[in-house]
Amino acid sequence: MTQAELEAFLAVVRCGTVSGAAQQLFITQPALSRRLGVLEEELGYPLLQRGRGRRSVELTAQGRAFVSVAEKWLTIWQEAKDLKKLNGTVTLRLESIVSVSTYLLGPVLRRFLQLRPDARVRYHTCTSRIGYDDVGLGLVDLAIISDRMYHPRVKSLPVFREPMVLVMNGPAPAGAMLPSALDPVREVRMPWYPECDQWHDYWFGPDVQATVLLDQMAWMEDLLLDKGAWAVVPASVARRLPQGQGIQRCKLEQGPPDRIIYALLGQTQKPLMDEFLEAMRQGLAGQPELESYL
Repeated sequence: MTQAELEAFLAVVRCGTVSGAAQQLFITQPALSRRLGVLEEELGYPLLQRGRGRRSVELTAQGRAFVSVAEKWLTIWQEAKDLKKLNGTVTLRLESIVSVSTYLLGPVLRRFLQLRPDARVRYHTCTSRIGYDDVGLGLVDLAIISDRMYHPRVKSLPVFREPMVLVMNGPAPAGAMLPSALDPVREVRMPWYPECDQWHDYWFGPDVQATVLLDQMAWMEDLLLDKGAWAVVPASVARRLPQGQGIQRCKLEQGPPDRIIYALLGQTQKPLMDEFLEAMRQGLAGQPELESYL
């Protein structure tokens, strides 16, 4: 598997046609087709659906799944080439779920780079499952996740726990609210972690659909500006939501269990990972709602 073959595949994905991809790469169509054929032969499965009369390209199920793998492979390839530019520097390859990266990681990375001015950071967002896979394969050194799983080659370390908080757009009720008093149609929902999903199914039923189900944090902030909208969010998210725009923090009885955030650790660069976790510990020290395990 070569860089040229991966670039050929991704060019076809971007352009939608073999001819367009060949033009983008400044090679002939037969040359591009040969690269794709070699790649498929090495992988042992087809990436593209081929048929007479097709002008646009359609990916097979394996081809759709292989897109993210090819992108990561090229990223690692580039990072490997960049090593020749390093003079005594070290690189921490880091991944995190979006909610932690959006609301917590910025100050932590600043602290880490102060502790290790010789270090560089290569960061990607991930889901919990992808974090396990990437750490297990050695593609990243450390991943921050919320869904604890088993992996034979990955060590998981609890980093902190935090309560889940009810936020609403509108006047806050005088007392605590029960989940049964909330209108699920007005919910802005994020899939935070499995135990929170189970809590949601218990109170609202597995068939109840929120108006909006998101995986983008910024969109959640925008949608909470609508009158009557509500969401259940981690405390680290609630404290960073825009103030003075009708969004109120409310008391919730019988809410979801606390969210626990874990660090997944690889097998190399232990001193560098320890220093990143020290920066995380310092970042958590000023947030009393977050119970640090570090």
